[in-house]
Amino acid sequence: MFQIIRDKKKYESHNPLKRRLLKRFAIQIAGKIQKFDPEHILDLGCGSAKGWEMIQQHMAAWRGDYTGADITLANIEAAKARGLARSNFVIMAENDLPFSPRQFDLIMALEVLEHLEKPAAMLTSLSALAPKYIMLSVPNEPWFSLGTLLSGRYLKRFGRDPEHLQYWNVRSFAAFAEQYLEDIRINTCFPFTIICGKPRQACPAVKTENHLFP
Repeated sequence: MFQIIRDKKKYESHNPLKRRLLKRFAIQIAGKIQKFDPEHILDLGCGSAKGWEMIQQHMAAWRGDYTGADITLANIEAAKARGLARSNFVIMAENDLPFSPRQFDLIMALEVLEHLEKPAAMLTSLSALAPKYIMLSVPNEPWFSLGTLLSGRYLKRFGRDPEHLQYWNVRSFAAFAEQYLEDIRINTCFPFTIICGKPRQACPAVKTENHLFP
């Protein structure tokens, strides 16, 4: 069983540096989507869709359709209220992906895996849906936690977000993702790591993950 959690606070920040970093992240994700040019996108853990709204602003030429999924009804209602073009939003159970194989060309899980007790279970489930591409992003540690610490948050935890259960740097996240994806492309967009790839036909057995940055 896995949970999908989105931190809406990051999109509501009035910190100009944080807003600039999020804009850079949205631009980079938008560029990757336009390069893949998928007809159908699934975004797992879409939250209130503020992130998708930011991404959509930088890809006016894309004409596909988007489905956002989240386990929180309040998030789905907020997402629908945005009235985003060619966008559909669905509620999902914590341990069930109510979709069919090959229904989507691109599946995204952006800032989701770090919240999961068993991220391997998530990637196994995504691979079973047989999309052409999978795009993942996670905080790049220890820089993400260091930035949080310098902002004065979670001082007793040395900047480590209490909602994060997994901590990867670029190298450790690439090693983890390569078990489930092939032909991967790795990019950094401070303070995040972004990995895109094609799902492997055979994935390793699911096991409990607990990655800590070295």
